Amino acid sequence: MRSIVTRDFVFGFLALLGFSTTQAFFLPVLPVRMAEMGSQEGAIGTAMAAFTLVSMLVGAFAGRAVQRIGHKRSLLGGVAVFLVVPWLFVVSSQTVGIGVIRLLQGAGWAVFLLASVQFIARTAPAARPATAIGLFMLSSHLGLALGPMLAGIFSSRLSFQELMIIPFVCTVGAAVSVGFIRSYPRPAETQTTQNTGGNYLQDLWGAVGDIRVGVPVLAFSGCVFVLGTMVFFVPLYALDIGVNNTGVFFTAFAVSVTFSRLTLTRLADRFDIAPVFAVAIAFVVGGTVMLAFARSSVTLAAAAAVFGTGFAVIYPMLNAYMINLIPRDSVPIAVGLLTASADGWVSAAGVLMGHLAERVGFTATFLSAAVFPVLSLAIFLIARPRMERPRPEAVQAIGS
Repeated sequence: MRSIVTRDFVFGFLALLGFSTTQAFFLPVLPVRMAEMGSQEGAIGTAMAAFTLVSMLVGAFAGRAVQRIGHKRSLLGGVAVFLVVPWLFVVSSQTVGIGVIRLLQGAGWAVFLLASVQFIARTAPAARPATAIGLFMLSSHLGLALGPMLAGIFSSRLSFQELMIIPFVCTVGAAVSVGFIRSYPRPAETQTTQNTGGNYLQDLWGAVGDIRVGVPVLAFSGCVFVLGTMVFFVPLYALDIGVNNTGVFFTAFAVSVTFSRLTLTRLADRFDIAPVFAVAIAFVVGGTVMLAFARSSVTLAAAAAVFGTGFAVIYPMLNAYMINLIPRDSVPIAVGLLTASADGWVSAAGVLMGHLAERVGFTATFLSAAVFPVLSLAIFLIARPRMERPRPEAVQAIGS
């Protein structure tokens, strides 16, 4: 059996770790920066959500473009954007300016993440796609813990200008790791790709209308909506309940995700998806409810651990499930949509839940967000028989 951990896997993992650490570093830093400027929760959420809004749009349209440009050059393009962003934040003195910079940052993130996911999906062993994707994406969640942890350590010791050196150094590390990844030849274009290459919008709309793509995307979106609510508002919520170190939440989340990816993700390759998905959703909802009533660093960490244990399984499981159902030519667009949907619902969480938090408080906001994963599971279970119904292209593939 071919090993998952190869030379390119390791350098790709390190590159995404550095890139994710940079992205996550801004999560606790920027809301506090904007609060110091006098901004309210709604304005802060909107500015932070600008990142994921453009990331969603770029991710939806960039799937095949990344495949044509090449994974390595796409990764370097995302790195180039992130090298500039910290210094743009330094010169910005208004919340609107931070929101505009977040738009640029979101475009760089979308290209880098999409190239990373396509890269690992292409090089992963065919027998263990969910396990490979899950292990690789651990780097993203580890970065989600490492970034806020670094911010928590240095925020009280350094000025904002000096703090920006940290994400810049992390991005340089990602660039060095990308440099060691081998460039793979661009996949040969099939007749389908050649015929539709000039009409990407039609291909994209076709993927959206394909239940085998649309339902996994929708199912994942409900879970990501909760994560977006947490990412944007846990830093402010922690200050509200008297917890100064928000890094404890993100660290506990990363540790639980690491544990789950190393021990539980393989369940999706061995057992039926329905019970695995249901248990994962139970953990996600349970962690969200715990967060709503957290009042200390210990209960914050416990909520993050429970949530992360379930959330870690969902993305690689749905990604592999979707890829196994659709034609190979549709994979780049489908993966792009799955990635973009995550960004879109994170963006929606920042805007919608920010305004809700202003009116009803954080506890009611988190409890409201917990409804979305339950709806995601229900939609998936209802639509599953139709998703797995044999399609004409599958019959043709068998016949050939």
